[in-house]
Amino acid sequence: VNAHAHAIRARAYLRPFEEEQEEKNDDKVISAAIHDAQRVVRDLSAVATPMSISLAYRAWTDAELILAKQQKQQQNNEKAIDVLSQWSQAQPKYTTKLQGEIDSLRRLSVES
Repeated sequence: VNAHAHAIRARAYLRPFEEEQEEKNDDKVISAAIHDAQRVVRDLSAVATPMSISLAYRAWTDAELILAKQQKQQQNNEKAIDVLSQWSQAQPKYTTKLQGEIDSLRRLSVES
């Protein structure tokens, strides 16, 4: 339950950014989302459900992408790519989907 709560809270932190209602440079909120997601992935994965782990990885990836967009630096997509790679290793059933996302982010980095 604790893992799921952290994963849900990480997503909730990011919702205003996705709806473009939040200040553009509120790094504290994004950092909090990353922290909660990392807590699930690193500290609570042994007791977390697969759904909670997936939610945490998605929140972490999205937070890294929001930071990259805010900083207008495509090389920051590398952090998101690293998270997606970790997710693929943790939950191999998503490998095909995650590899598609990784490939897309790499193409974006090359085009920039």
